[in-house]
Amino acid sequence: SLYENIQRFILFQLTINFCACLLVFIAPLLGLPEPFTIIQILWINIIMDTLAAFALCSEAPHGGLLKRQPVPQDATIITPFMWLSILVTGAFLILGGLLQLATGFLGGSTPEEITTVFFSAFIVAAIWNGINCRALDGKMPPFFKGNPMFFLIMGMVLLLQILLVQFGGSIFATVPLSAMQWLTIIIASASVLVVGLVLRVVYRYVTEHRQGIPV
Repeated sequence: SLYENIQRFILFQLTINFCACLLVFIAPLLGLPEPFTIIQILWINIIMDTLAAFALCSEAPHGGLLKRQPVPQDATIITPFMWLSILVTGAFLILGGLLQLATGFLGGSTPEEITTVFFSAFIVAAIWNGINCRALDGKMPPFFKGNPMFFLIMGMVLLLQILLVQFGGSIFATVPLSAMQWLTIIIASASVLVVGLVLRVVYRYVTEHRQGIPV
């Protein structure tokens, strides 16, 4: 169970790091505004390294663990499904982020609003993707019963994100957003859940098909 929880945290962290690094590299090459300020990157790292660890490492043991063979000492901790999830989910978030910086399709009538919406959507999408990261090898654990602490911590992250955007503009280089803009961000960023669901369904189908198991 501890091994799986470590994998969940690694999956969450590598996905967000993959997105953030490539966005910082690609956006200036395309003539777009810088995606993040230094303070914003520090806030993202706090989410990844501290709060996500508490949230994802609190997953309760499940019955399926008793059917698993011991993990070999030379096994890679990042499974093929994890690599697939990192690449596909990361690519989806990167494309969405670049599109927001270029067009402001999620909202924003000024450059400051566009970058604020981008920053907020990136954080909220990371929160939603935390749900995807609970699933390993295409299998989602009990949604609420397995880890209620996850929803408490991620809810706190969302609340803190709203507060720092609305009231911490001088520090985080943001401008206040309207309630409708926040609603748009939350709903639009939830599309990452659809990406995760499609990944799990396709991966499970392909895996069971290769093993000759009726789907």
